[in-house]
Amino acid sequence: MKRQFKIITLFAFLIFNNINAQLNSKTEILTINWPKEEDWHIVDQQNNATGTMTTIVLLKGKETIANHNEIGTTYIYHGSLSVPIETEIEELYLSLKKYAPTAKKTIIEKDDKAKHPWIICKIESPEKSMIHYAIQGKNESYSNFWSTKQNEITPESQEKWVEIFKSSKIILE
Repeated sequence: MKRQFKIITLFAFLIFNNINAQLNSKTEILTINWPKEEDWHIVDQQNNATGTMTTIVLLKGKETIANHNEIGTTYIYHGSLSVPIETEIEELYLSLKKYAPTAKKTIIEKDDKAKHPWIICKIESPEKSMIHYAIQGKNESYSNFWSTKQNEITPESQEKWVEIFKSSKIILE
């Protein structure tokens, strides 16, 4: 009887460990609902040489990378939890200022106490402006942009893209 109990206990332990390992091996994904009516679609997706970053480029309708008015970009930093999202945004802004010294950054909203801390800002410059949304997942960091070839973001565009980015979700698959 004791032997059967030990076997059952060992079997239960192994099943529990297997289930726990499967739960912890789920992939984290950020889902963004790019406007379907505008036909946003992925035109390029690449991993860097070290596998630590994935870049996804989206365009709408029949626009091309060489000839577009709007572009969406997502950078996924795998296992990159060391850089705070505000630092990431500041680094991007300072890098952009080298090429567009008159660029201005405005923080729109942020929640650093959320389960997944996030920040949304706009960066406007003479040749290109963008809404930037950065969110920190459990295993990855995500940096998302909607860019336009306008020198300012209209209030309507800002409202639209803030709503789209805030409605995104981090899920486990």
